Amino acid sequence: MRVNITYSVNVEEILPEVERRIEQCIEEIKSVEEALRSIDLSTNLESSLDKMGIVRNKMLSIDYSLSDNVKIINGYIEITESISREEREAGEKYE
Repeated sequence: MRVNITYSVNVEEILPEVERRIEQCIEEIKSVEEALRSIDLSTNLESSLDKMGIVRNKMLSIDYSLSDNVKIINGYIEITESISREEREAGEKYE
């Protein structure tokens, strides 16, 4: 079961956090590749099924993480555009 958690970070910490999360995805993808390469249908089909289930769960986790990253980056874009707009408007008031 997945739950949403919310926490705040400074704007300048957002992209490094997303990069950290992407690195985690990369490690998970490597783990998926290892698990797939270890599947041997000629020896034990039940074990192969178990490994395929593990791979599917890991891939689902990667997909969730990437989806979260997309949401974070979209939020970051909105915030930075809002800040830029406010700065422009503030500059226009003083001209």
